Amino acid sequence: MTRPPESPLTPPSPPPPSPPPGPEGASSWPEFTARLRELYEWAGTPKYRALCSRVTGLSPAAVSTLIGKNPLSQPPETGTRRFVFGCLTYGGHPDPESELPRWTDHWRHLADAQQAPEPEITPPAPVAAPPTPVAAPPAPVAAPPAPAAAAAPEAVLTPPPPLEAVPEAIAAQNGSPVRHDPLDRSTQPVRRRRRSWRPGRTEVGLASSVLTATVMAIVGFTIQESSPDPTKNCVYVRGTIPDSNLNISWSGFYQCPNRVSAAVYQERSLNVVVGYAETDPGRFMCWARGRQHWGGNDIWYYTKADKGHKPSDKGGWGFMPASDVQTEEHPDPTVARQCHFI
Repeated sequence: MTRPPESPLTPPSPPPPSPPPGPEGASSWPEFTARLRELYEWAGTPKYRALCSRVTGLSPAAVSTLIGKNPLSQPPETGTRRFVFGCLTYGGHPDPESELPRWTDHWRHLADAQQAPEPEITPPAPVAAPPTPVAAPPAPVAAPPAPAAAAAPEAVLTPPPPLEAVPEAIAAQNGSPVRHDPLDRSTQPVRRRRRSWRPGRTEVGLASSVLTATVMAIVGFTIQESSPDPTKNCVYVRGTIPDSNLNISWSGFYQCPNRVSAAVYQERSLNVVVGYAETDPGRFMCWARGRQHWGGNDIWYYTKADKGHKPSDKGGWGFMPASDVQTEEHPDPTVARQCHFI
């Protein structure tokens, strides 16, 4: 009896990978740390050094402060992002960057809830004491009327003679005529000189000052109206920019006005300078939050320095503080791409 040929056995297909755990449901920092440990177990609990090789800027010591035996009471935002990115990459997630906003938004939600001010309790207003009655002052005693003074006879005032007729008036009073000596100025009648008005230095100077101020005001107003301050904003430019620091290529960049000779730092803090910007406007890839700088905010822009210190300084790639990016608002509304690699 012939036996039928045996059909080859088809190996079963591997089950699809389970979705990574998320931070949802964590209402405190200890619960958030527990979610990080679950993500680490989902990735296969790799060695710390092997995990750090999948992401830039993450060290085994930083991993220990996140999920070790004695973790920090509040994990740092940058370390959390790098740890999550490393676990997702090591676990074979097809798009690790799509999961980062979930962890970042939940971290900021817990941070804002912890820093929320407590409601102020207003103490009750004190009860005002009744006013003390004040006695009215006694009415003043009227003084007796003063006796009427005797009316003095009115004095008859004789007006002085005019200046032009002083000698004649004196002669009329003495009863003798007065002869005028042409050489004696004391006997000459006083004659007033009529002066016609002429514009003096004061009037001319005042008119000149008024005219000058008017011309300057008109010229200044014309200059101000003809040269308004242009609006400064970023512009999106299409193109491909290779990044030797991250070993990727950026699709498009943002052209923004910046301060010439502005420093570019290795991290989002005023620590290590990797180069300087020598062109205006500059090319920026994305923005991120970091340490607060002298601009009054914590916004930083990822860019490449035009002139680097040395080839080992990340190829000149780093972060520029928003105080050196001369736009009206930070982050600029045009720069819609946020840095998810940190």
